[in-house]
Amino acid sequence: MSRNEDPDVETDLEVQSLNRVAVVGLVGSFFLALLGLFVLPAIEALGYDTEAAFWAVLAVEFVAAVGVGVSARRLYD
Repeated sequence: MSRNEDPDVETDLEVQSLNRVAVVGLVGSFFLALLGLFVLPAIEALGYDTEAAFWAVLAVEFVAAVGVGVSARRLYD
């Protein structure tokens, strides 16, 4: 009888649970990035020129990308 068939032997496999804070951060960063895609016309409607609006959206997208990276890194901690 092999080890896998013996019911008395416990397996060494451990189920890892997700870090809930990291999941919330991942979802929040995703929605922040999604918001950044559609906010450019709204910023331009407030009277900012296209270049200033672009840099504002770029900053928001950068923060979202960093948030995704940090959340993905801590997902299984």
